[in-house]
Amino acid sequence: FTRELRLGVDGSRIRAGFIKIAVDDDGPKPPDEAVWRGAARAAVTTGCTIGLHAPVTAQMKTVVAILESEGFNLQERFVWAHAEYGGTIDDYKEMAGRGAFVSLDAVTVGGVPGDEAVLDLVEQMNAAGFLGNLLLSTDSTVFVKPPASQYGYQNTYLFRVFKPKLEDRFGKQVTEQLLRDNVAFASLARSLGARA
Repeated sequence: FTRELRLGVDGSRIRAGFIKIAVDDDGPKPPDEAVWRGAARAAVTTGCTIGLHAPVTAQMKTVVAILESEGFNLQERFVWAHAEYGGTIDDYKEMAGRGAFVSLDAVTVGGVPGDEAVLDLVEQMNAAGFLGNLLLSTDSTVFVKPPASQYGYQNTYLFRVFKPKLEDRFGKQVTEQLLRDNVAFASLARSLGARA
């Protein structure tokens, strides 16, 4: 992890920008803890962001405990990805209160929990003072081969369909914070300065 963040990936000069780790819905497997500990150590050394694929809240908390035991601080760029599947507003507030970014990654056609529910979650997080800890995405890439692997999500949905709904409900400033500023802050190395 550290080599790819500092020097480059596979002998190239292209450096990784963050570390992504994951936990299965049914919990950790024997090799997982070593990967998580390595990620935490590299993040502490380099100041990079750790993104965690964790649809199940209890499993996310298991990983977070291991990251923290290695000295990783959630306020130093931690993203809980796919929080919408198993998390509640109380879970989101708890993690945001600890400095984590909470990412709702199914803002798309047929996504869970749906546009109106996501708008309500944005409103609740904003009211609690945690708008700066919220990320939104479609969990969709530009191109997947074979196309059948794309799981039907539309990568343009967030900006084409959902952005106008955000602007109608919250205005342009909140919308820009969610879709631009929060993303930039989540990805910056902690050495570049604290989040505003």
